[in-house]
Amino acid sequence: MKIKIKVDTGYGRIGIKLFNWESRLGYYRTTFREIRKLFRDLCEFYRSLINETIYIYFWSRDCDMCESTTFHKFHGQKVLDRFLDMCSDDAEGPQGYERITKEEYDNSTDSTRDRVMEAYENGMGNSIYV
Repeated sequence: MKIKIKVDTGYGRIGIKLFNWESRLGYYRTTFREIRKLFRDLCEFYRSLINETIYIYFWSRDCDMCESTTFHKFHGQKVLDRFLDMCSDDAEGPQGYERITKEEYDNSTDSTRDRVMEAYENGMGNSIYV
């Protein structure tokens, strides 16, 4: 369906060809299908975030220079977010985390390290600045 409008302005005729909806209908249907597919993929991605198992390596240091390295397993992003919020509320120093694979999690062990004690044992206790 094409619509044509002709207007006489006194200076000459102006012809305006309006949009041909029928020729564009296939394009709009294809675009709508692509948008719908992207939306479904996005929903599936967020669903997988909620249900996936997340493994992290968590490192922290307190105000006395005692470091701890722990490995954690979470079922869903919300649980991980709650854990990180709790850790940041109780933080006495720097901390960080990194996502790791299941194999890295299986082959890991938690550890702690007291840097001040190590310095005194090595005879360099006066080189520690807290």
